[in-house]
Amino acid sequence: MNVHNFDFIMQRNIKIRGQGYETDHQEGDIVYKLFGSNLNKELSFDEFKEFHQTLRDEVVKLQYYLLSDLTTTEKDGVSMSLPGFARSVAALVPSDYRNSFITRADELKLKRVPDLVIEQEIRRNPGLVPDTTVGLQLTVSLEEYIIWHEVLRSLGDMEQAVRYYSYEDGHFSRTNINRAASAVAKVKLSRAQIWSIFELFDPDNTNVLKHEGFVRLLLPHSMASDPRNEDEGLGLFSLAECVGVSCKMCYRNWYHGTTVLKK
Repeated sequence: MNVHNFDFIMQRNIKIRGQGYETDHQEGDIVYKLFGSNLNKELSFDEFKEFHQTLRDEVVKLQYYLLSDLTTTEKDGVSMSLPGFARSVAALVPSDYRNSFITRADELKLKRVPDLVIEQEIRRNPGLVPDTTVGLQLTVSLEEYIIWHEVLRSLGDMEQAVRYYSYEDGHFSRTNINRAASAVAKVKLSRAQIWSIFELFDPDNTNVLKHEGFVRLLLPHSMASDPRNEDEGLGLFSLAECVGVSCKMCYRNWYHGTTVLKK
């Protein structure tokens, strides 16, 4: 990949989001770090992948600190409450549906936490009282927040795994969501995170998360492997595909999670 390929990819993807990308580069721009002082360096796929993942991880960390709603005596001075985490998840839902999800996230503040969740949380906070603990008393660490984003990017593959191995008609349950996360992304959500996600996306307490009410709403933020697949979001591999494939045939609908093909 050269700087022209990179500019093309950035123009294509940022323009889709309704913004702009400048190709009139100034000294200090990130392209000089990637392609050298004369912008003539070739970037391998592995180098591009490392850049993409490093940038992605730094953005997630920045999100955590910006969205944290609690102050602590720890080194960083901030922490994210469980309702704050739920609000960050609700913010990913398309705007047409977002208000109801934000409301459910806020309701977690005073909602009693199930005993099964308390069993895990009490190990790091022995002061919790099972019968009186509410959502606002629980926190989500930076590590747990990063794990959630790993799960978020893997939802499509996780759903396929559940459909193949599960007896719940291919839907996520409170137990198989972590089995899928472990198999696909090599991570596990905390019980508190799973509880908050089900409170958001399963208001009728069916104990399952179906595609239309969960994955479909979060699909624009998941990782894609095929830029022409209408069921997937836009991710690293579709960016790499743009180097050798014309992108004039498709555009990204970021609100509804589809890639529409123009013929």
